[in-house]
Amino acid sequence: MKIIRINHLGIVPKDTSQAAHFFGNVLGLQSEGSEIVEQQKVNVSFLRCENSRLEFLSPTVSDSPIAKFLETKGSGIQHIAFEVDNIEEWVN
Repeated sequence: MKIIRINHLGIVPKDTSQAAHFFGNVLGLQSEGSEIVEQQKVNVSFLRCENSRLEFLSPTVSDSPIAKFLETKGSGIQHIAFEVDNIEEWVN
């Protein structure tokens, strides 16, 4: 099995508007929109960075997993998603 690339980094910023300003306006990364994932109680915003994306995660309610992450760990990288050549081999 081979890791092809980093698909995206999941980042939990303390202040999402400040992060959006820095990565969008200062660094010039293009927004790819956002969505609320009700099941995870999270708002997800995407920014394109060459062949990968930055995924900013913010809690929609105070008891969400991302709110707990912020409370216990503070802001930072929550996950790294790799694109692999054959996902079935990785999970079996």
